[in-house]
Amino acid sequence: MKDPKKILIYIKYPYTTLIISVMWICIIAILVKTNGSHLELILALTSLVTIHLAYRGFKPIK
Repeated sequence: MKDPKKILIYIKYPYTTLIISVMWICIIAILVKTNGSHLELILALTSLVTIHLAYRGFKPIK
């Protein structure tokens, strides 16, 4: 994209990026605290939630 301002049109909820970032930072903190127990499950669930939030927050407005 040549014009970076055009990407702002596709953000339905402006705090989507912030929510996803905070969620991943917290998950990393939890994994460090628990020494990585249930690593695959936690990462799989976080990834699914991230995909869902990204789909809902970044889809084009009709």
